Amino acid sequence: SEEASSYAALRIFSCAIASTVSQPSEQLLLSNWTQSWASQVADRERLLKKREHIGAMPTRLETARQLEDVANIGGTATGVGIILSFITELVELSPRMNLKNVNVCFFIRELASLQSRVEANLLRDAMNAAQLLLRLFCLALREKTPYDYLKQFFPGSSLPMETARMMSKPETNTSNLLQMQHSGMNGNEYQSEKDQLLLEAIGCLFGLPWVKQEPLTFETGSVQRGRVTVALTPVAVQALTSIFEESKPSESNGMSKNDVQFYMSRFHHRLNMQKIDNIFERYGVQQPDGNQLLYLDGFLEFYRTAAQANELEVREHFHVLGYRPNLTRLSDEARFYSDESGEKHHNYPIEAIAIEVARYRSALPLLETTELLFNLNFAHHIIHSCPNPVAYTLLVAFAFGRDTRRIIHDALKLYQDNRQHWDNDWSQMCTTVFMILAAIPDEWQKDRINMLLTSDHNSALGLLRAGNTCHNTREHHHYAEKILELMKTLKKFRGVSNWMAENRVFQEWMQPQQRRMNPLQSRNDHSGRRDGHHNMHVNAHGHSDSEGVNESDIDSDDDDSAFDENLVKEMTVEGAGLREINGTYARIGQNDNVSKFMRTSRYNGRSVDFMLFRCKLTDGTRRWYISIVPENAHPGTTQDIDFYAVGPSQQHSVLDPNIPPRDGWMAIPSNGGGGPAPQVYPKESNVVGDDNEMGYL
Repeated sequence: SEEASSYAALRIFSCAIASTVSQPSEQLLLSNWTQSWASQVADRERLLKKREHIGAMPTRLETARQLEDVANIGGTATGVGIILSFITELVELSPRMNLKNVNVCFFIRELASLQSRVEANLLRDAMNAAQLLLRLFCLALREKTPYDYLKQFFPGSSLPMETARMMSKPETNTSNLLQMQHSGMNGNEYQSEKDQLLLEAIGCLFGLPWVKQEPLTFETGSVQRGRVTVALTPVAVQALTSIFEESKPSESNGMSKNDVQFYMSRFHHRLNMQKIDNIFERYGVQQPDGNQLLYLDGFLEFYRTAAQANELEVREHFHVLGYRPNLTRLSDEARFYSDESGEKHHNYPIEAIAIEVARYRSALPLLETTELLFNLNFAHHIIHSCPNPVAYTLLVAFAFGRDTRRIIHDALKLYQDNRQHWDNDWSQMCTTVFMILAAIPDEWQKDRINMLLTSDHNSALGLLRAGNTCHNTREHHHYAEKILELMKTLKKFRGVSNWMAENRVFQEWMQPQQRRMNPLQSRNDHSGRRDGHHNMHVNAHGHSDSEGVNESDIDSDDDDSAFDENLVKEMTVEGAGLREINGTYARIGQNDNVSKFMRTSRYNGRSVDFMLFRCKLTDGTRRWYISIVPENAHPGTTQDIDFYAVGPSQQHSVLDPNIPPRDGWMAIPSNGGGGPAPQVYPKESNVVGDDNEMGYL
């Protein structure tokens, strides 16, 4: 295609420029060019501070013109500097030429992400001196650029979209456009690709070369059934091979159906056994004992097909598993943390990115204009223009080590103003900004979290203060409930968790006993449970095959309004054929208006959380289950791996309808729940308020 040919040519030009920059004589000339640009920009900024009238920022050097004298390249002039000035001029003209816009952004991204550190740093410093970072910032936001002086400095790149359309030069309807039409790519998809390339270029200019997305597939050149065949790139194969090796049991060469179901649960996929069977029928290998295993070849073929069908979803898999957009992996320091017992746990994905950016802090540019990049307009554009890993990395880098009090105030106010419209883009953007700001482990983190949670500004109350104010009011109690859901996610960040342990202010309203006193409280019925009503299809086991809820990774539980003061704290499960199930389960909250219990144990060589809970089925009946519930997911969805369930004839304990029955359980062998079925009963002397604090038999 013409697009592929253009990109290949631009990569060749990038390598040629890098080769030129590697020469000491060119390095000296380019350094002088960079200093001259910095001096030229400083003069403009001094005039701006004096409030004197100034025109647009030049696209070429107005002083030290000998550095751009084409007749003396290699003598007094820098060939690379001349090219960079021409690129600067193209950026100012690019709003009027949509197709060229894409190529310019691609070229800048390639130059700013060269593998050679010396050449990359020289080129990046030179491009930033020529204000390419801010020019691209204006190009992204156009008329929404929040600073008037930037519109004055860069009138071309901040040209309003409508004006650009009226002024656009006619472009040839090349095969690039024909291919876009032939492939079914609409204008929004093309605009999205352009926006993403622009943001990747900004990230690379900022010193974050790993935001440059590595392709997952490539066209092989061969044709089958009239279609060009596609293969995984070597980098994707390498990453997926590592994922496969760490996901399969160490003693096996492949993954069983249970292994695949557990693996997919990490991504909140709702895969029932029928879908698992379909995966194994297409990609699995039959074993002599009648079982099937998914080997590496099948695993790779599954992802090759998936990447063609839904590339964004595959990239989200890499993100959850700790990979950067360029398919290199985050450090173990960023991906994991150890608890007091020394056991490793996964960091929340946003927190992992924040920790990784902190490790590279010294490499980030100390640009005075960097603070301009972190504002709500640009955050909204980033979050809705590129995949999560790229967006999170950019926003963390822009905010790291900076005073963000203004944006916290603005985001809290916007969140508060949109409390009646939770599903709009701006409200969801605020939620992401809150998580980004809470996750950054810099010297401002405690102050940032304190303001985010307890700000006392009337129009922008901190989250805890706002929840405390609104939870007992009829008009705004739903706002308090939304804040409660958000806080359950924020508490998973270690910075927030530590702050809340040290500061007990405005937290009383979050306690179940306080929320029971509120007569306005009603339980949220999230779709995605087994009784959800969202894209529901009942499978052979009677569960709904719902798509579930994943609203900005926010978790939520039911309230405790159905409970009296004598809550059972622990349940004992014993006698199960699957031995890992047996043991003591501690109460951790509620589901379906009754207690739910959890036990952490080892299963298939992994640390997992077994959950004992009740949920409502699609036929209106309720059942208790013992299952593995994926992290950050609600119990009672088809994400769960169910091992045992109570029979329909006995749905609750004879003694207490709020706890599971002792008998009547049945095994679910398709998921590994072997017989015999367990017995389940309260651990003796473990009721809240019992005088026996030991709680042992």
